[in-house]
Amino acid sequence: MAPGVFTSFRTFRLFKIFRLFKAGDLRILLDSITFTLTTIGDYVLLLVLVMYVFSLLGMSFFAGKVKFDQETDTLDLENG
Repeated sequence: MAPGVFTSFRTFRLFKIFRLFKAGDLRILLDSITFTLTTIGDYVLLLVLVMYVFSLLGMSFFAGKVKFDQETDTLDLENG
């Protein structure tokens, strides 16, 4: 048999996965995951906004106070 025949058999084996999506339990699971992700979208947006604000506050608070020492590969926090 030619090597191309084995490749075509592998593609037919891949179609079995798509048949699983028609099964009831897997369809219910995927539908519930999709519903959950669309429901929490607003909360994720709020979380990203809060993280952005606190990162800006941290950058302004520690600006110029943290130095990287190249000889010892460590971060030094200056006092003051």
